Amino acid sequence: NYKLHFVKAQREHLTKRELGLIEETSFAKQGVERTKDVFLFCCYTGLSYIDVKALSPDHVMKGIDGNDWLFTTRMKTDERLKIPLLPQAKEIIK
Repeated sequence: NYKLHFVKAQREHLTKRELGLIEETSFAKQGVERTKDVFLFCCYTGLSYIDVKALSPDHVMKGIDGNDWLFTTRMKTDERLKIPLLPQAKEIIK
């Protein structure tokens, strides 16, 4: 019998300062600016790129709390998600 052994990767995360620096950076090329916005939207929602790519305006709905939420299904696991839309994420999609 052969057993697979995996080493748990140490995942790094952005600090608030680093995230702020990305937000404040402007790019001359529209494509790069759009990539920055998608990356930041992923950061503020916790969604992967493939899940963000599949979103449409129909996925944004008012929750029972009266706030905007994303209602979607994760592509990789088919898990249903309800994600509160933070002000930063709302700013990106408006």
